[in-house]
Amino acid sequence: MYQITSGKTKLDLDEESLKNFDIRKIDDQNFHIILNQNSFRVNVSDINIDDSLVKLRVNGKEYEVKVETELEQRIASMGLNRSKKKNEDLINAPMPGLVLKVLVEKGQSVTKGEALLVLEAMKMENVIKSPHDGVIEDIFVVNKDKVDKGQLLVKFLS
Repeated sequence: MYQITSGKTKLDLDEESLKNFDIRKIDDQNFHIILNQNSFRVNVSDINIDDSLVKLRVNGKEYEVKVETELEQRIASMGLNRSKKKNEDLINAPMPGLVLKVLVEKGQSVTKGEALLVLEAMKMENVIKSPHDGVIEDIFVVNKDKVDKGQLLVKFLS
């Protein structure tokens, strides 16, 4: 069983339902699909394996879909996936070092991948980035602070 999610729309696919699709591969990124006598031209524009996200263009309209395995669906249905988000709300120092520059402030909205602070360790500058979109609840360090591995640096609003 596969589940495809796009926004609030969820589509469950099993082996039997896949038999209703007539799928023809045009090239590595383009497919032609017929389902219930409807024709769809599908272009796969990006695949993010880490986040299980696929960006598609279906008949000219863009979609971002999340593909979940049966195990991921079971974990989500049991509510066990919520703990991952809680862990991402706390940013800890990945190594001991010196805070060179705090780039955000309390209450600031940030996007996934945005730089939060610069940590110097072993003569190298390491940019600590936001793991997700969110709002900074608190910052526990200032410029020139020495930090230990695992020390709390930033907390997001939950």
